[in-house]
Amino acid sequence: MLGFPWSLLRSVAALLILSLLVQASLSPFVVAQVDTSREDQLLKTAMSYIETNRKGTVQMRLVDNATVLSVSGAKVEYQQVSHDFIFGAQVVPWGSGTPGMVTDLGLEWSGDVGLNWAQIEPSHGLFNFGETDAHVNWLLENGHLRLWGRFHGLLLDWNSLGWAPPQPPSYSGFDRISDPAAFEQYKQLLYEFVFHVVSHYRGKFSGYMTQLEVNWPSVVIRTGVAKALVWNIQQAIEVEKVVTEAVRDADPRAVIILATSGIEPVDARHSHLPTDLTPIDFTRLCIKSGVEFDLVALEVYPMDGSPASYYDYVRSLAALGKPVFINESGYPSSRPDDWINAQSDPQAAADWVMSWKWHVFDEHAQALWFRYLFALLFGLKGVAGVNLWLVNDLKDGVMGVLLFKNMGVYHVNGSRKESALLLRALLMNFTTSGTTTTDVDGRLALRGFAGNYTVNVEGYGPFIVHVPEAVTINSTITLTPKKTQLSTTTTTSTSLSTTAISQQTPPFEGLPGLYLIPLAAVFMALVVATVLRSRRKKRTSKR
Repeated sequence: MLGFPWSLLRSVAALLILSLLVQASLSPFVVAQVDTSREDQLLKTAMSYIETNRKGTVQMRLVDNATVLSVSGAKVEYQQVSHDFIFGAQVVPWGSGTPGMVTDLGLEWSGDVGLNWAQIEPSHGLFNFGETDAHVNWLLENGHLRLWGRFHGLLLDWNSLGWAPPQPPSYSGFDRISDPAAFEQYKQLLYEFVFHVVSHYRGKFSGYMTQLEVNWPSVVIRTGVAKALVWNIQQAIEVEKVVTEAVRDADPRAVIILATSGIEPVDARHSHLPTDLTPIDFTRLCIKSGVEFDLVALEVYPMDGSPASYYDYVRSLAALGKPVFINESGYPSSRPDDWINAQSDPQAAADWVMSWKWHVFDEHAQALWFRYLFALLFGLKGVAGVNLWLVNDLKDGVMGVLLFKNMGVYHVNGSRKESALLLRALLMNFTTSGTTTTDVDGRLALRGFAGNYTVNVEGYGPFIVHVPEAVTINSTITLTPKKTQLSTTTTTSTSLSTTAISQQTPPFEGLPGLYLIPLAAVFMALVVATVLRSRRKKRTSKR
């Protein structure tokens, strides 16, 4: 009896990834109104990069601890349980999704745990972590997620409106930072706050992000938080230095994320003041000024461009030498009419929305947006991760901003949109699992997407192995009988591949069962191919 054609299965499975990527564009309604020709061209390059650089290989030799002999002819099952690439989403108790929704999608990181200065340290030296601890515990108790926090209210911060004080505490002397002596005192108090917070959450948070949009001093005027500029770019860079130094001192293993902004203001009808810097210019200046960070964050929304134009911008940003993390991304599944009608000039607001490069607003277009965004950026060198801004729609918008309220991938009632189904399938196909058998020398090769894997060897207990990106490593693993943990792992690497992200723990356990659908499709394709081949052979023999 012929063996099952596993090599063919692997080839078909690789092709299936691309087929899943293109299936969302089959809707003629969307294709007719959204020009994705450049995205489709870039997708070919992205898929090639993903196969070559987002995967790695671990060549293992398994040795029995008791007999010191190779574990030959043993069945081995492996399942990826985490990714080095950051696939994440913002999840907060006030309505933006649940940890269960995040893991259902196959996302692993939960970001944006708010760390607001005036809320946590309302009086100097007196800390109140009650609300923040409750948020963290809610996340950890309801989902197997890796967490990162974001600092708020270090400078005047419109992103804190509605849930926390937008300004630093009064004892900080923030209102006097134009005076050099007062600014120095403010920076010392800021360092103490950040150091204390990071020390408190050490071991729970994998990373920390600085305050958003400090590269836009004029944002406080455009959002109505202040009537005049409150800080300048040089002060913003000094604040970034203080925050990043405090994080590094308190937790050397934490990933430090430099926050920036979108390419343009949220509402491009308001122009930048000359004091504002783009994400690229601000990042370049931070690097030149000695700010120490691991990743640079960028906000990605349709008002600033298309997935293809973001591909170009992110490539330019990454060329500065720091990996890029998309900390916010979203696309409305219906036209934001509530927001348009609430503006003082609804017609001007509507014209602005319709001026976006993508201005078709339905679930098909939203699914297209996320499909291209995730696939193209996963397939781009220098990108560390992508994070969803909203998991589910919000009835009253984000902090009252109705422009964002329909950007979730779930409806308000928790039902999945098309984009949720597509993201779930996409993430499944960026996750590796399989079964193999060791050879006579107890060797096997595991090739898959970079991350942690649970490996089960027949007759032995499970163990964890890490697959790095774009390299091959050789490991000798000593196994003990079942019900006993792994004894020894000796690893050598053919090339260096270390990042601040790849060493973070713990991964979430288990993956949704949707991967059975693509595997079933592959199996059926193989069955059909076998039947057709058999029929051709019969016809040939009759002739």
